[in-house]
Amino acid sequence: MAIDWNDPFVIEYIFFLYQQNAVFFLGIHGMHIATQFRIEWNLLLRQRPFRWVYVPFLLARYLTLSSLLFFVISQNTKTHVNCDAAYRFFAAVGSMSAMFASWILCTRPLIIFHALSMCLPVFVLGCLGLVQAALVVLQGILTVRSRWDPELQACGIVQWDSRVLSTFYFFTFGYDMIIVSATVYGVHKVQQLQQRRTWHVGDVLCVQGIWYIIATCAVNVPVAVFAVLDLNIGMDILLSTPAMVISVVASSHAMLALDDFDGTNDTSTGVYITTVPLSSIPIDSAMLAETGKTDSQGSTATTTGL
Repeated sequence: MAIDWNDPFVIEYIFFLYQQNAVFFLGIHGMHIATQFRIEWNLLLRQRPFRWVYVPFLLARYLTLSSLLFFVISQNTKTHVNCDAAYRFFAAVGSMSAMFASWILCTRPLIIFHALSMCLPVFVLGCLGLVQAALVVLQGILTVRSRWDPELQACGIVQWDSRVLSTFYFFTFGYDMIIVSATVYGVHKVQQLQQRRTWHVGDVLCVQGIWYIIATCAVNVPVAVFAVLDLNIGMDILLSTPAMVISVVASSHAMLALDDFDGTNDTSTGVYITTVPLSSIPIDSAMLAETGKTDSQGSTATTTGL
């Protein structure tokens, strides 16, 4: 039997699933923050050196948390709010979280290409990031319309522009693919210049990037496909919450895994990462080198993670 996607009961049930999604993934994301809160604590106590990658990392975590809290609380309170403004704002915040998940991953090839003094890839990746930010702004302006329902005593979504939503998620997935491809290319370039068969952290970057693409593909592509199909308002946004949370958690875990890998200062790991000024350091000392092998130019740069 064919489903009538415009049936009010079907739409109501889909929005019920959407609310349950928000509650479930609020728990998932809350657990992720709680188990990794040592990062914020160490930064506050200055026990962990600040790195620029922590900016999108922290923004992604807490913007996602605020967006989930809003959607859960707004559906379980009778307080009259400006629904249209609130939903526009938090729709943009949710998309911004997915954007920052991509930016966390993008710091890796940017650092590699900056060390290699390759300006064009840095410029291209930066421009694509700005396009993604513009799509986030458009989502907040054009995508969602909501109003207060006096009967339900809650906000109700009355309009959703599926075209902007599908464009954002397809672009985000394509951008992630470009980031991972650029990382693989950068790793290969370093291996050629270092004349070594392997670059241990480079291999980690590639593996993490591939797993990240698999995870985000599993959630971002279905969101975009449902938005293109435009079955109804509920189906357009049903999977947007899982896509946002899974993207942020996956990128955060990838960053933390590499950060802890480098931050142990254990020589048995066999790698180190040198810091600024990357553009002025010879390539052999700017990249990752195997511990125990003396660099031909004797770099004195300090260690840090991506």
